Formats: sequence, C-alpha cells, structure tokens
Amino acid sequence: MNFKRIILVLGIFAFTLIIFLYTDFHKEDSADVSFWTYDFDELIYTPPGENFKDKSEFNSNSFRVKRNLVGLKNHPFFEVSGKDISSEIEYHYEGGYPAKNLFNEFSILTTKTMAKEEKSLLEKFSINPDSPKVELGSDGKMQKLLLLGERNRDKTARYVLTEEFLITLPNYIIDKFTSKPQSLRHRQFLSVGDDTYQEIKAKIENQNLFFENHGKDSKNNNEDKWFKLKGKLEKINPEQFSRLDGLLKSLSYDLYPDDDIADGFAVATKLTSGNPIFEIELLTDKNRTTKLFFYEAINFKDTHYMPVIRKVDKWLESPAYIKQDTFFQLQYILNEIQTSPEFKEDQNK
Repeated sequence: MNFKRIILVLGIFAFTLIIFLYTDFHKEDSADVSFWTYDFDELIYTPPGENFKDKSEFNSNSFRVKRNLVGLKNHPFFEVSGKDISSEIEYHYEGGYPAKNLFNEFSILTTKTMAKEEKSLLEKFSINPDSPKVELGSDGKMQKLLLLGERNRDKTARYVLTEEFLITLPNYIIDKFTSKPQSLRHRQFLSVGDDTYQEIKAKIENQNLFFENHGKDSKNNNEDKWFKLKGKLEKINPEQFSRLDGLLKSLSYDLYPDDDIADGFAVATKLTSGNPIFEIELLTDKNRTTKLFFYEAINFKDTHYMPVIRKVDKWLESPAYIKQDTFFQLQYILNEIQTSPEFKEDQNK
C-alpha cells in the first residue's frame, strides 16, 4: 500500500513538472500587480546580441530617450537620440507620444506574472546576456536594468528579467523596441499647446517679414489681432492669417534621413551644411522660440523634398525633410500677406 502511495506521489510530481516545463509559469488572466514605482529621466535601449533567439524582431540600433524639464509652467521636453550605424553621425529629435509614454509605463511598472529568478526559467524564456536591454536612471546614473526575453504562450507579452524577478510586459510597451526608431519621434514642427504666438519673423528672397500679435480683437475675443510691419504697422486680414496659422501648425516631417527611401544622415548633413534659402522664427507668449531653416530641395523616388533643421530655444534638432509642395504653400501665403493692402474692417458690422 505504501509502495502505491509512493508511486502516486511520484506520478503527481512528474505531471506537475511537465506542466511547469511546457507551459507558462503563471496564469496570464490575473489582474495587474504593481512591481515598482520609480521616477527617472533617462532610458537607454541596447539591441540584442548574436545569441538572442528573436534578434530579427528587435530594433538593431541603440537609442536614448531623455526627459528634460524646461520650467514649471511648461511640459517636459523629450529627446530621442542615437548614433547612425552607417555614418556614425549622432542624431537628436524631439520625442513623440510613444517616447513620452515610456516614462509613464516604466515609472509605474505593473505585471500580470511574477516569479523568482531561476536558471531553468531564464533558459526556457531565452533570457541571457545577449538579450535586448532597457536601462533606466537619472543624471547619467543607470539604476534599473531589464533584460527582454521571448514572447509568452499567446504572444501578447514578453518575459522580462529585472531585479532578480521574471515578469511579463505587454506588447504595447515592448513594441517601442521592435518598431522602427522613427516611430518614437515627434514629426510636428510646432508644439505650441496652450501657448499663443506673439511674433512671426521670416526671411525669404532677400526680404524680411515681421508679423506681430497685438492681443485679442475687441469685437471678437477669440480672434487675435495681427499686424505686419511695412514701414508702419498694418493690420493683417484675419482670413489670410488663419490660413497661415493652420499651415504652420500642420507642418511636420515627411521623411527622416534613416527612412528607406532617403540617402542617410551623411547626405542630410551635407545638404544642410550651407546657408538656408528660407528662415522662419516664431515666438510664443511663454518666450519659447522656434526657428525653422529650409535648404535646397533634393529628389527621392520622383518626389522633391526640402531638408529642414529646427531649433527650439537653444536646442538644435537633426535634419529631416518636408515635401517641397508644402514649402511652396507656406511661401505663397507669406507673400500674399506681405503684399496685400492693409486690412480695413467693415464699419457697418
């Protein structure tokens, strides 16, 4: 009888071992558990090495995302930087919402599964020194390290080793390290938010344009009063300025130097090494200055693009491209405003 009990116990143990080895280590339908709360201002991603199973699924370039505090009244400014492998040129771009979300997702880290680090688990989920790495820290001191492993059973998350625990992170977080680096960048030129333009300066075809905001119109508190300087201040037609305002706020990069059809950072750097053919500067009521420098066009796949460099206060962004047709629209409306007669309001209204 005792012998049968021993056989039964051994059978149950063997069955449990099989279940452990060939299934995930924890149920995935459980509620999220808080793993840590950690404030940081810098994230560094390092791509996988040769011996990582899913190497081809991850971004092959390292990058850094940094949160810069620019004042209590302004939102943090996020920068995505890295080094182009082919040219070894360093790039710096403003981070978009995916980059900003990384700080929310890693500062309050949650997981549906958690197990103490064991060699068998690390081998099972392909976590080793060649795994992709994510480091978190502040002031140049990286204090958290995460090693990324393979996907879970239903491919909704990946296993991650950090602080001697094996946890899972969902795809919406991991996708930021498997997508192209361009997906982290902020394409829009002007991040005005609640700020109001105060001045617009432009230099085109050897003439200087100066537009100035004199506050809200007394007849329409939702409409700014804009003037142009032509020896004296002349009021700008609100409809014309509305078209300019809409175009400026919609300006965004159409192409990055490391996009497939572009010719790389070396070409973009060379194209922007001379003098720009057009400059525009915008000042907000929070004293934030954005300058855009446009350079001679280049053709990619039968489409003409203009290299652009953006400068926000003292921060200089790496070059990228907009379609030349967009520049022509901007040039046209600026010239239209500058050459139009002063706007006279209908006194009968």
